[in-house]
Amino acid sequence: MEAKYKSIFVARVSVRTAVMHAVIRLTGLASYSENDVDCRRPLQLLHFGEKFDSGNWGNKCDNCSKIKTLVEKDVTESANQLLC
Repeated sequence: MEAKYKSIFVARVSVRTAVMHAVIRLTGLASYSENDVDCRRPLQLLHFGEKFDSGNWGNKCDNCSKIKTLVEKDVTESANQLLC
C-alpha cells in the first residue's frame, strides 16, 4: 500500500474510533441522566476513579432524597395466569 493511501486509511480509522468513543460517552451520559433509582454519588465517584464510602454519605443526591415506599405484593397468581 502506498504511503499516501495508508495515511488516508489511518485517518478514517481514527475518525471512526473517535466517533465510536463519542457515542459510548453520550450513551453513558444519557443512562446517567435517565437513571432515577440509583444513588448518583457512587456513579460520579466511579467516573472520576474514586471510591465511595457509604458511611460518609447522607443520602444527598436527588435520587436518594426522594422518599420511596416499597410495597411487597405476591403476584404469583397473576404470573401463572399469564403463563397458561
